[in-house]
Amino acid sequence: MHSMDNYYVSKLIPLMREAGVAAIANPLINITLQGRHDTYPKRRGMTRVPELLAAGVPVALGHDCVMAPWYSQGSGDMLEVAHMGLHVAQMTGQDAMRACFEAVTTTPAKILGLDDTGIARYACAPPA
Repeated sequence: MHSMDNYYVSKLIPLMREAGVAAIANPLINITLQGRHDTYPKRRGMTRVPELLAAGVPVALGHDCVMAPWYSQGSGDMLEVAHMGLHVAQMTGQDAMRACFEAVTTTPAKILGLDDTGIARYACAPPA
């Protein structure tokens, strides 16, 4: 959605919300691969996270390349994902930063329909 026409996106985002569709952006690989061969100005590559959130569309941030041939810097570190996501999406206000960290913790769990997420005091991990 990053490079889509603004008018088209203005129609698409409300339809996503109405349909209950969530968006998952992968900031590390998106910023590396998308727009790579552009001349200047280069596209950022990551989707319109602030606009999706403002419209009520659930947004998660992910990391789809861990030690992959085309992106060997992948670590699987979700804090790194949140850090890159908030910078690429220019979400540096307090509420926006909170949303970025929720996008790598509670929001993905909600998107997957998982209950009872988080860390509880004195809780033990379930046996594998």
